[in-house]
Amino acid sequence: MFPINAIYEAQQGKTLGTREELLERFAKLNTTPESDGGAILYGPGIQVTFHPEKDTTITTVLVDETGQVERELAQLSLERIERVFPDWIRADEPTANDNNSDTEEFSLDEFLDD
Repeated sequence: MFPINAIYEAQQGKTLGTREELLERFAKLNTTPESDGGAILYGPGIQVTFHPEKDTTITTVLVDETGQVERELAQLSLERIERVFPDWIRADEPTANDNNSDTEEFSLDEFLDD
C-alpha cells in the first residue's frame, strides 16, 4: 500500500493563509509543531509541512502519514483537514494508474560509464 499523503495548493491568485493563521487553525485539529518556530506540525497520524513564501504567506501544504500503524488516524486527519479547509485544492491525488504494471523498469547499470 502507498503511504497516505496529500499536497494542497491555494486557488490561483490566492494563498492558504499566513503561517500564524495556519498554526492557529491546525491547533484546533490537535496538529502543532514540536517546538516554537518548528517547520513541521505533528498531529494524529500525520505531519504537515509548509514553507512561508514572501510576506509569510503559504501557498502549498504537504500532509504525510507518520507511519503504517497510524494509517487510519492519518485518513481521519485528512478528512478533517478537508472539512476545515474546504477552499484548498488537492494538487496530487494518487490514482489507480499510479501503480501501473506496464511502467518500464530500468537498471541503475544503464547509467554507469563503461
